[in-house]
Amino acid sequence: MKDFLLENGALLSIALAGAEAILVLVLLIFAIAKKKAVITLMILSKARYTAHGLLLPLTLTVCGYVLQWEYTIGIKICWVLSILLCGAGAAAGWFRETELVTIADITRYAPTEAPEWAQMINKGLTFGTVIPMILSGLWNIIKTKNPSIFLGSALMLGFALLGPLTDNTELTFLISMAGECLLMLFYVIHAATGCKVDRGLL
Repeated sequence: MKDFLLENGALLSIALAGAEAILVLVLLIFAIAKKKAVITLMILSKARYTAHGLLLPLTLTVCGYVLQWEYTIGIKICWVLSILLCGAGAAAGWFRETELVTIADITRYAPTEAPEWAQMINKGLTFGTVIPMILSGLWNIIKTKNPSIFLGSALMLGFALLGPLTDNTELTFLISMAGECLLMLFYVIHAATGCKVDRGLL
C-alpha cells in the first residue's frame, strides 16, 4: 500500500481534487433544485466582495517587483502598505450591503450601500491600485521594452470605465470581467517572457 501511494501520489491527489470539485458541483445543483440557491449566492457574493478588498491591495507589491525593488527598502514599504490595505479592504468588502438583482438574465447580489468609510476605501483601492500599475507598466516599457504590465493594467481600467462611459453602468460588473481576464493574461505573459532590466539604463 505504501509503495503504491508513493508511486502514484501525484495522480491520486489530482483524482481526489477532481472528485471533490465534482461533489461541490453536485451539491450546488442539489441546492438549486431545492430552491436554496439564493442562500448559496448570498454567501458567495459576501465572500467575493470580501476577497476582492483583501486581494486587490497586493497589486501594490506587484508594482514593487515590476520596478525591480526586490533588494531595496521599497519592496518592504510595498508589503507593509499592502498588508494594512488588505485588512481595510476586507473590512470594507464585508460591510457592503447587497441586494438580489437580475440583469441580462444574470442573477447576482449587487452592492447597494455601505458605510461612508467603506465607500472611501473601495473607491481608493479601485483607483489607488490600477494607476500605480499603469505607471509601473510605463517604467517597465522604458527599462525592459516589455509592455505586458502596462497593457494589462490599462485595459483593466479601460474596461472598468467602459460601462459608465457608454451609459451601461448596471453592466459594468460584466464588462469589467473582460478587463480582469486580460489583466491576468498579460500578467502570465510578463512572467513567461522573463525580461530583465538593462542595468545600463538605470
